[in-house]
Amino acid sequence: MSNSISAQARAEFPKGWWRSAHWWGAAIKRDFSSLVVIAAPALLPNKAVQAVRHRRDPNRLAQINGEGFAYGFFGAVWVIVMLIWVTAGRAEMLPLMLGLGCFSILNAVVAGTVVGILIASWIRRRTGDAALPSTAPTEPRA
Repeated sequence: MSNSISAQARAEFPKGWWRSAHWWGAAIKRDFSSLVVIAAPALLPNKAVQAVRHRRDPNRLAQINGEGFAYGFFGAVWVIVMLIWVTAGRAEMLPLMLGLGCFSILNAVVAGTVVGILIASWIRRRTGDAALPSTAPTEPRA
């Protein structure tokens, strides 16, 4: 067990990683991209367009941060629900709340599109794999 953990650690942190500007730049870019996907999926419509265009290609869909878009979708829905709850009967901050509400709806639409395509692809792969005939390990293949 510890061997696999150390192997994963070596893969994540190669020798001399703390001195490598390339490693730090790639890590910061990856983390910032994940943060944007979670906090504001509407700022990355190109990822949604990529998911729609390549919805039949599992290799291209694997490059999309599905977990981040799922968090972004649930976060946007949560913000919309909180806006409805907080602004019930209050008109003094209506323009700010409308702007935040529209941006949250856009976030939910973009993230929901990507999550829906990823779920449909996953279901299609699972049913497609189940339809393949299986052979016993001792049987010769045709």
